Amino acid sequence: MRPLVLIVTRHPVATVALWSALILLGLVALVLLPVEMHPELEIPQVRIVTEFPGMPAHDVEQLITVPLEQSIASVAGIRSVESVTRHGMSALRVGFDWGIALRDVSVRIRERIDAVYPLLPQAASRPLVFGERLNEAPVMIVAVSPKMDTALETVMPLIENELVAALRQRDAIGSVTLLGAREPQIHVDVDPERLASIGMSITDVADAVAVSVYQHSAGSLLNDETEKPVQVSTSVGSIAQIGEISLRSAVSGPTIAELARVALGQRRRTSFFLTQHAESAVALLVFKDPAAGTLSAARATRALLQQIQPRLSSSLIIDVVHDDSIALRRAIRFLLVSIALGMAAATLVLRQLLQARALVAISVCSIPVSVLAVFVVQYSIGLTLNLMSLTGIAIGVGMIIDNSIVVLERIARSAAAAPHSPLCAHNIADGLADIGGPMIGSTVTTLLVFVPVLFIRGVVGALFSELALMIVSLLLAAHLCALTLTPALAVLLPYGLNGMSAFRANYGRQRYQRLLLSAMRKPRLVMALFGLALIAGGVTSLLLPRSVLPAAAVQQIRVRLLLKPGTAIEQTERTTAAAIHHLWRQLPLASIYAYGGFEASAIEHYSEPGIGSHSAEIVLTAPSSHALVVTQVEQTLAALRDVHVDYRVAAEQSALETLLAGPAGPPRLRISGSNRNAVNSVAATLAGRAPAARTGAPPLIEGLQSIVQYRLQLDTDAAAASGVTARSVIDQLRSEVDGINSGRLSLAGRDYDILVRRAPERSAARDELENIVFVSATGSVAAASLLDIRTDVAVWELRRANGQPMVEISFADGSPAAHAAAGQMLAEDRADSSVTLEQLSLSRLQQAAGDVQRVFGMAVILMLLLLTAQFESLRTALLLLALLPAALLASSAALLLTGHSLNLNTAVGMLIMLGTTLNAGIILSSAYRDRSVCSIVAATSARLLPIMATTLTTIAALAPAALDPRPAAAAQAGMATAVIGGLLGGTATTLIVYPVMFSLPAVQRNNRRKR
Repeated sequence: MRPLVLIVTRHPVATVALWSALILLGLVALVLLPVEMHPELEIPQVRIVTEFPGMPAHDVEQLITVPLEQSIASVAGIRSVESVTRHGMSALRVGFDWGIALRDVSVRIRERIDAVYPLLPQAASRPLVFGERLNEAPVMIVAVSPKMDTALETVMPLIENELVAALRQRDAIGSVTLLGAREPQIHVDVDPERLASIGMSITDVADAVAVSVYQHSAGSLLNDETEKPVQVSTSVGSIAQIGEISLRSAVSGPTIAELARVALGQRRRTSFFLTQHAESAVALLVFKDPAAGTLSAARATRALLQQIQPRLSSSLIIDVVHDDSIALRRAIRFLLVSIALGMAAATLVLRQLLQARALVAISVCSIPVSVLAVFVVQYSIGLTLNLMSLTGIAIGVGMIIDNSIVVLERIARSAAAAPHSPLCAHNIADGLADIGGPMIGSTVTTLLVFVPVLFIRGVVGALFSELALMIVSLLLAAHLCALTLTPALAVLLPYGLNGMSAFRANYGRQRYQRLLLSAMRKPRLVMALFGLALIAGGVTSLLLPRSVLPAAAVQQIRVRLLLKPGTAIEQTERTTAAAIHHLWRQLPLASIYAYGGFEASAIEHYSEPGIGSHSAEIVLTAPSSHALVVTQVEQTLAALRDVHVDYRVAAEQSALETLLAGPAGPPRLRISGSNRNAVNSVAATLAGRAPAARTGAPPLIEGLQSIVQYRLQLDTDAAAASGVTARSVIDQLRSEVDGINSGRLSLAGRDYDILVRRAPERSAARDELENIVFVSATGSVAAASLLDIRTDVAVWELRRANGQPMVEISFADGSPAAHAAAGQMLAEDRADSSVTLEQLSLSRLQQAAGDVQRVFGMAVILMLLLLTAQFESLRTALLLLALLPAALLASSAALLLTGHSLNLNTAVGMLIMLGTTLNAGIILSSAYRDRSVCSIVAATSARLLPIMATTLTTIAALAPAALDPRPAAAAQAGMATAVIGGLLGGTATTLIVYPVMFSLPAVQRNNRRKR
């Protein structure tokens, strides 16, 4: 260290210039850093989605889901495989251990899929593979609705051409998804009886439309100078002209208009969006570009809306119903204020302690320099500026200044020892030589605390490793700054070093000496009181409440509506609208909106469990002065309780909270086994024994809901006698039921799909299926003569977990009775041992408890080894570690007194405090030359200034975060409180108890001599 100090003190101007360049780079990095709510975590999950149109769930499971599960089973690192299979779709979610190279395993999964794809049914689509990231939710939701009595479908071209197209062109915006869109479509509604009377089928009509409405390229005409493309297009240019298309048959050639109704309608809806007045609207889900941050995407969206809204105000009502950047800006603003207030508080404390403006300025300048250096590190390794990294900066602000204070205090003492000699490089280097070891030891000890964080498995380790990285970067930058910039500034400002001596007179150094001497004369009493304090602290820690995350007032609640599977989207929309009206009248709400169903284009969302035309979600937001309570919303919805509608109420939580604490809402149990019938039987038995919810709703067995379907069985002998093949029956039935897409017609610059279908009024009843006429070469025959049409019940959604059938029991509420019932179900023995029962809503803190304990143990062992190596004494290392229990118990007492719980954030605060607490003890141990009472008292008094200065500045810097009363700041407040409480207890123990423990052998020898 001495050569480095000599270099910087001989070239102070160059040192300051280099640090100034680093400050400039930090400012540039700060501007370029993407800003997010949470760190950019790559969730170790891969989704595989395959579509198989028209096939029932059971067949899709056997033909698609099971083969895919078997094909990827050999991929290394798979932790779990869950699947959801429903009508026409298969979705697998493959989970891996945290820390795995997800890109590599995704490639291996695609290789396995490519190998099995030729063996899948020909009608199945190629399986799509999706990855998942933490910040993939829409940044903003914009509700767009028409003004006055205009129909929503009439303004869809305006929404798509003006709004959606403009948003997709913005740099910071990645994609825009429409929800509740009304897409126009040309319908050719055929009268089946009139069509059968001329011996034709819907397929013939669709073929006639397809050959009459077209636009194709016929190549190009070339000569020596030009190339002229040749386009062949239809003469049909309007909806009316579609009706004039002639049908050719053996009997006559009528037009389409004589047999069908041709009109402009809309595509069958699969989703809806409702505003707070329960009015239909189109929602634009705006997603950020992966290279941009949430703030950039939200800023670009709002700027575009402000620019385009005046032009569209006469036709459209544009309203932003959700904006992630509002909470993000608010949280970052308050965190920055906490950092600024912490810097100001630390400055005031230093001003009172050091009594010299130059010393204060030199000490405080290390804070912004170290922080900006961290921004350079973040930008260099591709991290984002988020709440976790800013929290690390806020917590680390107080620790940044510690080394600078120690260096300045030692330089000031060197200057005071030779007041008439100029302060030169050799004097500074010699003065810092004896504190180099303690400085490095205290810094490395603090850093070692965070090394075990890298070994925590799961999302807890992945999340807090970034926090650890931020604090480690801060401490390293602060250490380097103290060894280079601080001595350089001391050389440039030597006149400010004479104010350090004022502390001794102003802050009771002599009183402290008398107190310490009294304590050392009565070591047994001190140790007895210390033991009693530890016992009291242990009792206090047992009273400390436990939770996964800090409790906060709920401002937003989600209500999930589940109707009977198979319910039409229009009925779901009406039910949701009724619930919105009721909630808006009964509760104090700032906003409310709802969405339901699914978008066929957003297959990754549709593949989620439970999503369908029968499901919807209502999002309630309370005013800033109120907080919503889940029970209050449940009781309000109880008045609307219907046997056909199931409500699930849960507090809104972010994706990060879901990862850490599990899904919000009532307890959920998973039942799996090798036999599906046994699984279903056990689930039904357990659900029947569960207590009724507060609203009277029974538990829901997801994966066991049924749907009514028609099952048609072909009489092959009758079909053969009529000249009808099975393939022609299937094709015509699909054409009659779903219709045939027969091309596109361009009208007024917009392309419209043409759907030829059975008239809606002739396709809803079972009798209409029996009246379908199949045309063959020998004539025509009714479906009733060929098909046995039955009505049966099928499972709507089949689920599997790790290759076994699975269902989930979802309780109707989160009451204590529900949690007690779930716990009892898990604990009791079941007759069928082949069925496994587990709780999905199990606390992640309980799952990670073993890892957290191992981290604490590893940190203590590493500190013991380092301290033993530094002082070459196991006894000194053990004495220093004896300070940790007092600090931990003091931290627990501070949390209990301030109303915080022991959660992941406060546990990390305690971890941070462990390394910081030992710094004062290391400084004292390095100053103790022998164990005599007089020597220890003198050395401790001489080190009182840097210890008090570092402790008080750290506490002052953390005080704004700890005292922040906002519910949204509970995480930062709890973490800061844990550090402050531990520092107070640890410093008091270091200054009083540690010298007594260190001097015990000498005191005992003196007592033996006196005897």
